[in-house]
Amino acid sequence: MNWQIDERIRRLSLGDAFRAIADLALPRVCVVCGRELILKEDCICMQCLSDLPQTWYWNVRSNPMAMRFNERIQALLDRQDEMGRSQSGAALYEPFSFAAALFFYSGDYRSITRALKYHRNFAVGKYFASLLGRRLASSPLFGGHGSPEAGFAVRYEQAAGPGNSFPPVDLVVPVPLHWLRKLRRGYNQAEVVAQGVAAALAVPVCARLLVRRRRTRSQTSLSPEERQANVSSAFAVRQKVLHRFCRRHGSPRHILLIDDVFTTGATLLACHRAIRRVLGSEVQISVAALAVVGR
Repeated sequence: MNWQIDERIRRLSLGDAFRAIADLALPRVCVVCGRELILKEDCICMQCLSDLPQTWYWNVRSNPMAMRFNERIQALLDRQDEMGRSQSGAALYEPFSFAAALFFYSGDYRSITRALKYHRNFAVGKYFASLLGRRLASSPLFGGHGSPEAGFAVRYEQAAGPGNSFPPVDLVVPVPLHWLRKLRRGYNQAEVVAQGVAAALAVPVCARLLVRRRRTRSQTSLSPEERQANVSSAFAVRQKVLHRFCRRHGSPRHILLIDDVFTTGATLLACHRAIRRVLGSEVQISVAALAVVGR
């Protein structure tokens, strides 16, 4: 018995030992249920992690989140077409945007994004951003590869639309905060998520590509129509930053926009349109978030 106990202790890494000591002084708790975490648990207990309401949207091209987002894009294009903004006279074209979120924003799991956004819990943000990034990296839509089952489903849908191609994500861009709001908060929660996702995808992140040109109201209490009007034309591409990125890494083929929560998609749509005004339709623009509201 003594040998077995000694063997367990011997197998502990130095990091595990420090964590165990720290847990005695300041126990870590699950971000979802508040239960004290054991040594090998990180941010969330195994029970809550196993019950995490994952969307699995990263393996489904025409998932509900993607359809909602693309419907908003199409509605915007239809309005532009009616106003005579199509210079060629043909219907405006926009590639289908892929969209995915790690989990559904419901119940106690809402505390995950709240811990990052309102309580400066960067450990939680990095943990779940890495989890999202690994899911996207396994997807043929975002990472360029995936499980045979997922790949078959995507190739089947791809065959239905001739000319479609799915280049892997090669640039991650977070939704920016207005400089004054970022100064007061001290950080941008979307940037924390973007860093974790980019690391898992092994691609660069460009936090300064987009700028929020005007300070907008909080989207929390606004209707879908008010949300869209609130962020309309609020974002712009920093041309110098884009040119610098292209010189260093080449022109991006698939840009992934990142936010913490996808509600109506109004903010991500405004960012999408700002990039599309600068880059041609041959560049794929997709969106991802830690959580999505609704199913």
